[in-house]
Amino acid sequence: GEKIPLEKEKLFYTLSKIDNWRRVLSNLYVTDSPMVIDNKKWASVENYYQAQKFKKGNPKFYNEFSLDSDSELSKRPSVAKAAGGKTGKYKNVQVRPKKVKMDEDFYTSKENERSIYKAQLSKYKNDELANKVLLETKNAKLTHYVRGDKPVVFYTTMKIRDALTSQKS
Repeated sequence: GEKIPLEKEKLFYTLSKIDNWRRVLSNLYVTDSPMVIDNKKWASVENYYQAQKFKKGNPKFYNEFSLDSDSELSKRPSVAKAAGGKTGKYKNVQVRPKKVKMDEDFYTSKENERSIYKAQLSKYKNDELANKVLLETKNAKLTHYVRGDKPVVFYTTMKIRDALTSQKS
């Protein structure tokens, strides 16, 4: 769904030559080496983000999202996303125990914003391919298309890109 004016196509030539660059930008992307945040290892931004929803009220379940637990949940970002979702189900299988509830203040305390920023910053600072892909998006508006919905603008990712770009200058 991208629209690039003809005169700007050359700006993104290098990016166009990177296989699956869109997937690399995804929060579900599994980094080459685990991200280390809060003294734990995480497979993806998604794993870290979803875990934060349970950190205070359900620390045992929170730990399941970390690679340190060696759980299935820790290795598969799509399962982690489902576990942190409204139903806690992945392909009709209950992966989050029904008694486990999300921390009530996750959104109101803005922990959601801090968590996504912290995880993405770690990803883009420490994964060479992810860093290259992000920087090669130049100043493009980054959006995520969700079928049947309006595109979601990735403001946090663009903010991190701007910070990393200014560090390189």
